[in-house]
Amino acid sequence: MHIANTEKRFVLTHDSDFGTLAINEGLPCYGIIYLRLKNLKTSHMTAVLDRLLVVDQEIHEASLIVVEDTRLRIRSI
Repeated sequence: MHIANTEKRFVLTHDSDFGTLAINEGLPCYGIIYLRLKNLKTSHMTAVLDRLLVVDQEIHEASLIVVEDTRLRIRSI
């Protein structure tokens, strides 16, 4: 988390507890992308992340992005 924050990078995870633990511990965090997908095959994850790259919504520092198969949610942490 420290390295990602220092380098202004998002942390990518499919661990449902990761964001909660990071936020509750108060760790400085540039952002978290949580993949909440039914299909975790690399080709599917890549396709979903490609869609994230062209989303017409501003994504700010200190954001938690929840990526699901059919929707995307962005909230501040």
